[in-house]
Amino acid sequence: MFVNNVYRPFKSFAFIAVCALLICNFSCKPKNIAAKPVPPPTQRSARGFSKLFIDACREKNLNNYDKALELFETCRKLKPS
Repeated sequence: MFVNNVYRPFKSFAFIAVCALLICNFSCKPKNIAAKPVPPPTQRSARGFSKLFIDACREKNLNNYDKALELFETCRKLKPS
């Protein structure tokens, strides 16, 4: 009986501590608030970029620098990175 009375405050403290930790753990869970991912380019737009880039390179090799510059700028608008 003496042992049961001695450990009783520790049992209730341990129970309260475990409950508090569980409540804190689940209530402090980070929210999944992130920037919306950029959708991948469609195959058609990727093909369009490739065609524009190849045309720009072709114009550059033909020394049509003005036309090549226009095409490269269009490519940069499609894929800024």
